Amino acid sequence: MVKLHMNKDQQIFSIFTFMGIPARKPFNIGTFADMLFGTSEKFFLEHRFLNSSLILGGLTAFSSTVFNIALQLGLYLQLLTAVTTVLLFGLYYLSRIKQKFQLPLYILSLAGLILISLLWLANAGSNGPVTYIYFAILAFFIFVHTGSARIIMVSLLILNLLVLYFLEKWFPHLVIPYDDPSIRAIDHYSVLLPTILIIYFVFSYARLNLLEEKRKAEVSDQLKSAFLANMSHEIRTPMNSILGFSQLLEDESIDKETRTKYLGYIHSSGELLLNLINDIIDISKIEAGELKLEKTYFNLSELMQELYDTYSSEREKMDKTDVKLNLDLPIYADSFLYYTDMFRLKQILVNLLTNAFKYTDEGAIAFGFRERKKQLMFFVRDTGIGMSEEEAKLVFDRFWKVKEHKGRLYSGTGLGLAISKNLAELLDGSIGLESERDVGTEFIFTIPLKKQKEKAQQETHDQTVTKYDWNKYVILIVEDDPSNYAYLKGVLSPTQARLKWVKNGKKAIDLYQKEQVDLVLMDIKLPVMDGIEALRAMKQKNKNLPIIAITAYTVAGEKEKYLLMGFDRYYSKPVKAKELVDGLTEFLPP
Repeated sequence: MVKLHMNKDQQIFSIFTFMGIPARKPFNIGTFADMLFGTSEKFFLEHRFLNSSLILGGLTAFSSTVFNIALQLGLYLQLLTAVTTVLLFGLYYLSRIKQKFQLPLYILSLAGLILISLLWLANAGSNGPVTYIYFAILAFFIFVHTGSARIIMVSLLILNLLVLYFLEKWFPHLVIPYDDPSIRAIDHYSVLLPTILIIYFVFSYARLNLLEEKRKAEVSDQLKSAFLANMSHEIRTPMNSILGFSQLLEDESIDKETRTKYLGYIHSSGELLLNLINDIIDISKIEAGELKLEKTYFNLSELMQELYDTYSSEREKMDKTDVKLNLDLPIYADSFLYYTDMFRLKQILVNLLTNAFKYTDEGAIAFGFRERKKQLMFFVRDTGIGMSEEEAKLVFDRFWKVKEHKGRLYSGTGLGLAISKNLAELLDGSIGLESERDVGTEFIFTIPLKKQKEKAQQETHDQTVTKYDWNKYVILIVEDDPSNYAYLKGVLSPTQARLKWVKNGKKAIDLYQKEQVDLVLMDIKLPVMDGIEALRAMKQKNKNLPIIAITAYTVAGEKEKYLLMGFDRYYSKPVKAKELVDGLTEFLPP
């Protein structure tokens, strides 16, 4: 059985887990380097290089302190190298253990310039070994700093060295010479060898950086090619169904039952295409760091029951009547409201349940949640085809999917589980799985537990209105696409509202100035004048006029942006009929 849990509470704590290395990982040179410098999963290359520089610099300073004491080079120099040792190991703790980067980097850079100046004066100036350290620091600054910071720090280093040379020439009494010239060679070698080692590491890391960038570029090209090939297939499949059955519907001789069936195929293909687009948008937002969370308290039991009802009714459509669906909730589920992003939590569960039904033809699927210490643990368990150990390792990779099992092909983009993993991590949780080929799979993900007592009386969430009578209201639809207008007209016609239609913002303003308008449904991207300009002009005349944004823009933060602009509500296309009409009741009372 494959087990890939990601819960750190289940690991054995040791020096390895303290340093970020899994306790079960075999010890070798690689794990030793990861323990000292950090793993590539947690630290980017420059950060690992900073860690290595700090620990090597600390060891160099420590060895210099030992040599200074052994050679009796003076209390001042001994204290200086000892302070340097403490500073470097302190910064290493901050960088490696606390996983900070910018703060220890700038402290090291500025403190290094001060300490290197003092070491120069205390250790024979240009006759001492400190010049070697300047070359190491120069290489360090060039590699770790970027942009203007690199230019500034390198310039400061060169200026610092020039000032010290002038001080030594014009004020030689500031430089403390060797008491015994015979120890000069020993002192030089004690610093030269670690400095060469540091410079070697700089160039090694620089080479690794170039190789890593090259590898990423190659992987990116491969993923792009795989993405385009996969998307071409996944988009063409539902589009073929939509276009094909739309063409068949043109035949007026088709009976009502067949027509209804064809419409069902078109609807399901449209939903499939919309889900594909949403997946692409979500993975793009996640990779760009633009996906925002909206955490609230909500009734988790109601959400789970909604998913159960949805998938129970969808089993027949999916031809999964032989699969039993079980909802497993704790007895206290209705007693609390839980705090997280409900939409993103639902998205994870939908992805996992959809996968479970896809790969399960008989048996059962169970899902639910439990409280575990300070974690809320969700599970989705199926008796489907399962996975091998190799497949389980790849299951959260983008575009990867089980394509075939026992001669049966499976469709999909391979984005659902990759999105679910990223969403779980954005919710400060983790996701893992247990699977066995031909036995089944169980996905488990956890998020932090935060809850409050459910109120005894909750207001009903059902705002369904069975009949609308808005014949006294005029709704202006500002939409340049005839098919989108036709849809809105079909949604609003049963309400008896009087509808007006214009195709750009300028015509909307002209009509509003001449005729009665009680509410405006406004597209954003319009010819002649866009929806935002039209909003400002109409609100300037009547700030109480309800103007609803209905747009295809779905980038992170769009809803908040449009509400701040003055829109009274925001809907992203495609908008659901019930959601739209129910939302308008706030502005159009009976």
